Amino acid sequence: MKNYFGIVVCFLFFLNTGAQIINNTVKSPVTTTVVRPVIAFRAAATYVGGEPLANNTESKVNFTGAYFDESKNFSVSTGEFIAPSDGIYHFDLRVSWLKFSAPGSVSLLLRTNLYSAIAMTTVLEASTSIPVFDSNFSTLLKLKTGDKVSVYINQNSGAQQKYQQVILGGFKVN
Repeated sequence: MKNYFGIVVCFLFFLNTGAQIINNTVKSPVTTTVVRPVIAFRAAATYVGGEPLANNTESKVNFTGAYFDESKNFSVSTGEFIAPSDGIYHFDLRVSWLKFSAPGSVSLLLRTNLYSAIAMTTVLEASTSIPVFDSNFSTLLKLKTGDKVSVYINQNSGAQQKYQQVILGGFKVN
């Protein structure tokens, strides 16, 4: 009788434990994760031998390709990023120049909506002693849905100069 009593106690213990596991599984909360689309891109304009830029002439950059465009908001054909939603966006811009033939300055401009106010400008001094140099800057822009961002460059050296590559990257911060 003692053996049967021990087996029954063990059976009831395991049966009770199994019931608790099933109850815990049923009672656990269900969580869901909201997946937001990634808004990020990196595009380039690359020119073998350099792209000429006249003195004191602002020029819109014509991009030649995109490394990636996660949300398909950058148009290579128009050279514009179009904001898919309201928010803060971060942009990085780099222009690689060939050696200047005369000292001068370089202006990099990110414009919103083509002809509206210039969102950000940087001016860098250029020298004839540096063989190849880069102009860089980063900025944050508060954009509304449909706002367009494009790149313009200018140089003021008294002579025509050449740039060989422009890299523009951006992503939505919030």
